[in-house]
Amino acid sequence: MSPITSIELFLAEVRAHAAVPAGDALARRLSCWLAYYRALQFIRERYSQTNTTYLQAINTYLHTRERLPSTAAQARAEAEALRHRLHDKFVSFSIFANGLLDSMADTWQCYFGLGWPRSDSTHARLTRDFRVLCREHGLILTPTALPTLMRELHTALVASPSSFAPVIDERPEDHLTAVSTAINVYMAAMMQFFARNVDHSVRRNALADRR
Repeated sequence: MSPITSIELFLAEVRAHAAVPAGDALARRLSCWLAYYRALQFIRERYSQTNTTYLQAINTYLHTRERLPSTAAQARAEAEALRHRLHDKFVSFSIFANGLLDSMADTWQCYFGLGWPRSDSTHARLTRDFRVLCREHGLILTPTALPTLMRELHTALVASPSSFAPVIDERPEDHLTAVSTAINVYMAAMMQFFARNVDHSVRRNALADRR
């Protein structure tokens, strides 16, 4: 199941069965999480389109730099401009990715009824305090790799490709693809964590009524 489908199904389940007002609050946070994820997919598609044009310019430069220097110079200039556009798009991707992580943290605290202020519902806080929070609230750490996934994703987002990278880069999309994959893996792990700890969540009463 794709990440976007799993969130949509979770949101539909919350809207259908969670108790008000806790259910409404959780639904709003899931909707925000979903909106950030959809925005990320849009940015990634635009990045991929620009990347295709960039690779074509690089290919033209590599095949004409000895035979047709004027054509090669034009292709190199185009590639350099496109590289800057790719960097800008990755910056946008990183901003929205951090927004997505913060929306996940806000969903997390809402799901377990912690009542954090929105200004404190950051992914940095959740990553820092995750193990302590699990112990304090009796949450089962499943999957056990979840804290590692949190830290690795933070590291990957900090390691943004430099805007001063060499113009001739034939695989500029690798870092964005790696971050996108890490986000998907992390989201799947978080959904598994939610499911395993539903009896400690704001949904427990609604689920008990259905049993």
